[in-house]
Amino acid sequence: MNLFIITGTTKGLGKSFLDFLTSDEHLIITINRQEIGYKQNNIYSLCMDLSIIDLDKINDFEALFSRLLTKNIKKVIFINNAFSMGTLAKIDELENTEILKIFNVNIVSSVLLIKSFIHQTRYLSIDKRILNISSGAARKAIDGWSTYCMSKSSLEMLIEGIKIEYSSYKCFNIDPGAMDTQMQSQIRDFKKGTDNQYFLELFRNKKLKSTNEVVSNINEMYIL
Repeated sequence: MNLFIITGTTKGLGKSFLDFLTSDEHLIITINRQEIGYKQNNIYSLCMDLSIIDLDKINDFEALFSRLLTKNIKKVIFINNAFSMGTLAKIDELENTEILKIFNVNIVSSVLLIKSFIHQTRYLSIDKRILNISSGAARKAIDGWSTYCMSKSSLEMLIEGIKIEYSSYKCFNIDPGAMDTQMQSQIRDFKKGTDNQYFLELFRNKKLKSTNEVVSNINEMYIL
């Protein structure tokens, strides 16, 4: 049996992951700000607002994760998917409180959950993987996206560090490319951005990938 932890499954790529992986052969822990509608016995939903650092919630995750690891688990995979783009604007136009929320979601909560994942599995002789859903924005600065770009870059470096520190884990930074999601709609609405035309053309020319297609490709390359 495989055990998956997936953050951010209420919409977009995360929901496609959950839809794709829902199977009697898998146990799944979902981490979302709100409850999800799935009622299967093999899906365990944790409500956790990642924009608020609540160590009690992290402890709740550790307790559930530890309990499920006692089952006949052959492969355990953490899919770090939840991210907030926040308001698209130049850095001095953002409220301090919003910057803190963006970094709590994109960096601090991710680090704490991944740390907990490793802490619980470090000495287990099973297939252990961390899939960080990244972006081309981790390597290319984009006008109005500074906090998002920084967040993606930071998490990529965390994953690279884990590769060095823990050789028993298979760790991947995955750039899924431009997808047809609510985030792309937000990007197209950002008229002040110097890259706005590029994203508009992707949409008009139907070059945005479907999230289902992306998940299928990720499954073949990084999960199977």
